[in-house]
Amino acid sequence: MSAHKVDHKELQRRLKEDELQVFFQEFIEKSRHIITNYGRQIVFAVIAIALIITAGYLWKVNGKTAYYNSQIRFGSANALLQQDNYVEALGELEELTKSYSGTDVALRGKILLASCYHKNQQYDLALETFQSVLPSLNELDKIPVQLAMVQTLRSLNKPEQGLNELESLESKVKTDELKEQILYLKAGCYEDLNAIDKAIETYKSISSDSPWRMLANQKIEWLEAKPVGVINP
Repeated sequence: MSAHKVDHKELQRRLKEDELQVFFQEFIEKSRHIITNYGRQIVFAVIAIALIITAGYLWKVNGKTAYYNSQIRFGSANALLQQDNYVEALGELEELTKSYSGTDVALRGKILLASCYHKNQQYDLALETFQSVLPSLNELDKIPVQLAMVQTLRSLNKPEQGLNELESLESKVKTDELKEQILYLKAGCYEDLNAIDKAIETYKSISSDSPWRMLANQKIEWLEAKPVGVINP
């Protein structure tokens, strides 16, 4: 290798070292200038960033805790309902929907809460709660809530409104079981309206292999039974 080439490479190495040294020197000088003139602002900025990071971490941890707590409360309320303990279930569900408002578990809790109101014969509150959750549900999830609303309307002696609700559902349901359930509920509304012939006709239109047909047969038998005459002593 020629001396010329060695000198050239050595020169390139030294130039790079000099450039790096100059860079670090400028960085140090600029850092001193920034700290001297903007020291307080930098400290406050660092503190602010630290607080944001800490808050984010705590939110994540607390968010998980809140999620688990809400699930536990929902499960507890559901268990109480299964035991027909509607008074305690009502307290659990009211606290759940209040403490975790806006979450999915609170939405599901509201549906249980409406059912609980119905079981406690608080029919107005049940209907109001059922109606409040409908806008937040997709079309498929709305169906069981609307069917529950029909039963609430019947309990409020509003079978005409129940029929209107069922007629709006007929075009939306796809499964045979839901269609048969709607027929069964419609027949019940006709029964409430004392339209006995219409009720019997609707009960009989339920398919013989439907799980609702056995219940319908009991209704038909009762409605077709002739009144027992007065027995003279």
